[in-house]
Amino acid sequence: MEILFSCMLLIKEITSKDTTPIRSEILRPGQDISTCIYPSDDDPGAFHLGAFLEGNQVAIVSFYKENNPQLSGKVQFRFRGMATLDKYRNKGFASDLLAFAFKKIKHLDGDQIWCNARMNAIALYEKMGMEVSSEEFDIPGIGPHLLMKIDLS
Repeated sequence: MEILFSCMLLIKEITSKDTTPIRSEILRPGQDISTCIYPSDDDPGAFHLGAFLEGNQVAIVSFYKENNPQLSGKVQFRFRGMATLDKYRNKGFASDLLAFAFKKIKHLDGDQIWCNARMNAIALYEKMGMEVSSEEFDIPGIGPHLLMKIDLS
């Protein structure tokens, strides 16, 4: 499935391997490439999206059918690995990716989406309608995070 946004941005499903270069550059700089491969990447129900501008991949995000016991949704999806290349930030591409994914998950009968949000992403996720659902916690080697969620029902 593909969709054209703003006559320039193409959003489409990609493989988990297609996420690795941007994950490595933006989310895990200087770390071993193995840290960019997540255990659930190829699980049933998982999907990955890429945003492409003039044929170049500029942003990614991955979604997993995974319930968080702290939340009440019956059909939850988790996202992680949200990243945009530096020179393409603040252009709305991450918002476009999330908007596309939220609609897709609603069609998959998902009723809640959640993530462990890095502190520098909180404002973006709040703009997308997500709310904070935890106190701050630390993920070793990555830094402080907050649990965030959005109800789709």
